[in-house]
Amino acid sequence: MSNILKIGLISLAMILFAIPAYSDSINIPSNGQVIIVPKNVNGQFFVTGKIYGQEISFLVDTGAADIILSKKDALSIKGLQMTPSNRTIITGGGIINSYVTQADMWMGNTPFFSTIMYINPTDQPYSVLGMSMLLKFSLVYISHGELHLVP
Repeated sequence: MSNILKIGLISLAMILFAIPAYSDSINIPSNGQVIIVPKNVNGQFFVTGKIYGQEISFLVDTGAADIILSKKDALSIKGLQMTPSNRTIITGGGIINSYVTQADMWMGNTPFFSTIMYINPTDQPYSVLGMSMLLKFSLVYISHGELHLVP
């Protein structure tokens, strides 16, 4: 048997027997803590979070580094303290100066304490949930058109 054929058979065996299927490798908690978010008609995922009891709808954006509250959403949250920030936000409309806040945020039954969020002072139509928040979950995956967030 040639060496090329041996390597091919070994590779095939590794694929078939040694590497677990993706769905088998996901460890889902049995306590019902998974947040499941269906895709909207535009193929986007919007997830609801609560800040000081106020529900806010966030567009999940893996290309965004941070949580960005729209001005409208930030102003709707009673008790939210906003401080001018030296952090700029890069948007499709250009680079803008932002405000910053820190507050407890709830997603499903899970609290995320002292979460840093930036406020876009322009008329951005929605708030954005970026990677700084997604990285707080132990597992984030998409299955059958639904986003699954596992605390």
